Amino acid sequence: NGGGSGYDLSSITVNIAPSIFAVRLSDTKNDHQFAISYLTRYQFEMEIKETRIDPFNPDSFFIANANTGRVYTNLLEGWGGFTWAYHIDDKIGVGITQFIAYRSQRGDGLLNGQIYNNQNELSSVLVQNEYSYFNVRTLWKIGAAFDLDPIKLGLTITTPSVNLFGLGSVFNNYSLSNSLNDSLNDYLSTFHGEDLSTIFKNPLSIAIGASYQFKNSALHFTGEWFNSIDQYKIMPTQTYLTQSNGVAKSITLYDQAKSVINLGIAYNYIVDSTRSYYAALTTDRTYYKESTNENVGFASIDIYYLTLGSLFEIDRFNVTLGLNAGYGSDRVDQYFNLLNVLLPEIGQETPTIYAKYFRLKLVFGISFN
Repeated sequence: NGGGSGYDLSSITVNIAPSIFAVRLSDTKNDHQFAISYLTRYQFEMEIKETRIDPFNPDSFFIANANTGRVYTNLLEGWGGFTWAYHIDDKIGVGITQFIAYRSQRGDGLLNGQIYNNQNELSSVLVQNEYSYFNVRTLWKIGAAFDLDPIKLGLTITTPSVNLFGLGSVFNNYSLSNSLNDSLNDYLSTFHGEDLSTIFKNPLSIAIGASYQFKNSALHFTGEWFNSIDQYKIMPTQTYLTQSNGVAKSITLYDQAKSVINLGIAYNYIVDSTRSYYAALTTDRTYYKESTNENVGFASIDIYYLTLGSLFEIDRFNVTLGLNAGYGSDRVDQYFNLLNVLLPEIGQETPTIYAKYFRLKLVFGISFN
């Protein structure tokens, strides 16, 4: 019922899974190690669209009705890093990575409705909102590892990001003609802002990891805490006058984050020196925080992942193969209502719907010794 009672919404996409690669730049025997890396931090695309077209009905007051609703979002964020690590002794190592983070995000929403009645009157409404931006910033990840056989420990601290530069645009278009609601007059409000400076923030986060090595297996645990971020403007507020009556309106794009903790546990069974199997459970709790303002956050669903796979050696190559499944659900506000586009009930609360998320990912990795 995401588009109104009887109008279910769904989005199915097929993409290459987020990637990671790293290249060591120094000899493994050196105490000082250098490497470069790239990580696809976020990659997400969603489009939900539905159309309602009622057949011609000359016996009804509303002879014809045609409504369309659409919500689209696309997000890509990648981190490129340069790492220095130092081997203090056989039990302790430390390191730091400076990342340059690039984020590109686009979102738009559309609601278009027309009704024709037996008085030869055509009523129409159009609501269209779009935003698009990119941002570049830098941040650092500092870590330490301890080998206390049979226990291994790790600690990393990721600093808040420092904004470098970015640009974005916003578009808003709202028109109403010959409304069937006598309290609403014909209306037109349109604005397009371009080349707007952008800011995006990453929170402070602290992660710990531990593993215990048995004779032919290992048990691993990890947890990471993410600090909250107060509401801030991604782009400056844009103020304009509506075309129909000269009333001042404004557009502001916000972001914010609540504090969350994500956890993971994994088990690794070692068959021999060339083969092993693993299983893992992890959480991806959303940082989304509800707001009455326009917010770029789009997912309020906590997702839980199960991963199964194997690691094996072929000559000098280490190969990882696995399957990852993720699932989550939540009650969210209805995206739009195709049954009530031109006759909105003033003061009526937006109904909630049941949203479900499912992802299946093939895991493949390779490293060269």
